[in-house]
Amino acid sequence: MSKSKSFEIGLCETSCEVNDHLDRGLTNEIISHFAGEFKATAMRVWLRFHEFARCDSNDNVIIIEERAKKLRAYLDSLKAKGVKDFSLLSWSFLYPEDFNCAEGWAVPDPVKEREKYVRFLNVQRKLYELIAEQFPDICYFEPTNEPDGVSGDFLHREGFIWGKTKEENASYIYSQDEIVKIVLDLSYFANAGVKKYNAEAKVLFPGFWNTNDAPTYLTKVFSALQSGKYPSICEEKSSRQEDFFEVMNFHPYSLETGEIDDGWLQGQKKLYGVMQSFGVGDMPVWYTEFGWSDFARESEKQLIGERFLKAFEVIEKELPFVKKIFLFRLCTLADRLETVGEDNFGLIYNVFDEAHSGEPKPAAIILAKYINGEDYDVSSLYKFAKKQQ
Repeated sequence: MSKSKSFEIGLCETSCEVNDHLDRGLTNEIISHFAGEFKATAMRVWLRFHEFARCDSNDNVIIIEERAKKLRAYLDSLKAKGVKDFSLLSWSFLYPEDFNCAEGWAVPDPVKEREKYVRFLNVQRKLYELIAEQFPDICYFEPTNEPDGVSGDFLHREGFIWGKTKEENASYIYSQDEIVKIVLDLSYFANAGVKKYNAEAKVLFPGFWNTNDAPTYLTKVFSALQSGKYPSICEEKSSRQEDFFEVMNFHPYSLETGEIDDGWLQGQKKLYGVMQSFGVGDMPVWYTEFGWSDFARESEKQLIGERFLKAFEVIEKELPFVKKIFLFRLCTLADRLETVGEDNFGLIYNVFDEAHSGEPKPAAIILAKYINGEDYDVSSLYKFAKKQQ
C-alpha cells in the first residue's frame, strides 16, 4: 500500500507465460517479485482472448485448458506477493469460428453487419461467463483498451491493417459516435457475462486517451447510456449505470508537456466534472495506465521518478476521487521491440537489455523508497540484474 490515504498503487504488466508473442523478459517470477517490492495491491492483467479461448461451429466458447493453467499460475504468483485486486483487460476479442479476424481488434459493423455483430457480442458474453466462473479471484474486467484512439488501432472494422497510415485505413476506422455505441454494447455484454457467476464483479469503463477531446467523448458516453437506447441490439434496454460499468477508467498521460502542471490537473477535473454533471460523481476513478516513457534519453530517466512523486502529491490533494493508480509499466521491452516510445516505458530494464540487463531505473528506486520508506534496501531491485549493486 502506498503512503497515500486516498489511493492504492497497482502495476501494469503482462506475462509472456500467459500470452504468446510477448517479450521473453516478462516472466511470472520477474513480475511477481517487483509487485512485492512496490507493494502493489492491484495488477492489470492483459489477456489475448483469441489465444485464450476458441469457438466451435455453434458459437460455443471453450477456454483452452493449457492457457487457463498458465493464467492461474500467474495469478497465484501475484497473490503470493500481496496482490489482491485483478483487473482483466480484454487485450483482443474472441470471434466465432467462421470470422476472419486473426489480429484481434476488429469489430463487425453494428449496422451493415448486424447479424455478425450480434454473434460477436454474444461470444464475448459467453467468454466472460466462463472466466468469472473459473477465476473467482478476478473481480474487475475491462472490455477493451483505448477504443477512442483516432488511429483506430484497438477498435476498427475488418480490413484495418496495422502499420498503415490513418488515411490508408480511413474506411475501416469507426467514428466517435460509432465507438460510443460499440463500447456501451461491449460493456453491457461483459457485465451480463461476469455477473452471471460473480455478483460482486465489476466492469471498468475502457480506459481512454487523455486528449482535449476526452470530455466530449465521455459526455457522449453518458448521454447515450442514460438515453435508455442501449444495448443497441436488445429489445430490452437499460439506463442503469450498474448494467454497463461501475468503475471509471482514465489514462491520464501528460501528452502535451510531460509535466504534472495546472493544464494536466484542470483536464482531470474537467473529466470528473462530466461525471458529476451526469450524477455519477460517486463512481470510483482508476488510472489503469499512468507513467512516462523516457525515449531512451538519459535526461528523461532522471526526471520521471520526481514526476511520479509530484503526481501523487497533486492527486492526494486535488483529485480525491482517484482510488487506484496502475504504474505503466513495470519493465522495458528489449526482446520484442515496438517503438522507441513504447519500448522505454518501464521502471526496470528488461533482462534482455544489453547495457542494463535487469537493473532498476532511477524512477524505480525513487518509487520504492516512497512506498517502503527512505530506509528501504534497494538491493532487492537488483535481483535480476547482471550487474549487482
